[in-house]
Amino acid sequence: MLSQDTPRPVAEARRADAVPWSAGSSLMAVGSAFVIYIVGAVAVDLVWQGIAPGTFTSEGLTVGIVSYQFLALGTAISVVLLVRTRGATLGAIGFRFPGWEAILMSALVVIPVFVGVALIYSLFSTFDPGYHLHGNAQELLSGTTGHLTVTEKIALFIFAAVEAPITEETLFRGILFQGVRQLFSRWVPFPVAVASAAVVSGALFGFLHFEPQTLPILIFLGIVLASVFQFTRSLYGSMTVHAIVNAIAVISLIQSS
Repeated sequence: MLSQDTPRPVAEARRADAVPWSAGSSLMAVGSAFVIYIVGAVAVDLVWQGIAPGTFTSEGLTVGIVSYQFLALGTAISVVLLVRTRGATLGAIGFRFPGWEAILMSALVVIPVFVGVALIYSLFSTFDPGYHLHGNAQELLSGTTGHLTVTEKIALFIFAAVEAPITEETLFRGILFQGVRQLFSRWVPFPVAVASAAVVSGALFGFLHFEPQTLPILIFLGIVLASVFQFTRSLYGSMTVHAIVNAIAVISLIQSS
């Protein structure tokens, strides 16, 4: 809600960032996507165990990637519902190209991201070494035995560096972050609303990975990605950062496995 005392640049930013869906709609979208994901993952696991348990060395990776397709499906359904029922557009969700300069600047954010992750590792190593903090890339090979084939390595890279950033940025930044920002901007100054929405969406991004040992890193990354999205006004900015971070993590994982 704007008042006559609202500074013009802030008021214009608030209007430019207004979206036609609420925080409630955002939470419903995220919840629905994860219900579809969980139901699909359980079904995939049951079918897999009934057909070929322990057959492939990459069983954990295969089941994980196949199960993830249900989250991608749930996210796509959420986008369609926002477009059909809330009058949203793909541009409002964040599918708008911000220009190559913004993409390049987004890519450079990877540097402070890894500095921040290193600092988090250092803090936990010093004050809580029993926490066993680690990156979530390691979870990708859970349940996998032996060496991955070239085809499996390529599939893992495409999944982590392409599909996951597209799906998760659409759901957590395009839909959730913007919906929460819309709510907060009614009650607090717009910069505070942006920061608060970044923290809330970043926290949910971390918790919904269901990986306790990676939670601090994922929350930090979620906040950074929301900030990049806000700066560029585009999912392509946050997708770029997400993709580079995942690509580096997966390459390091493959080389060390």
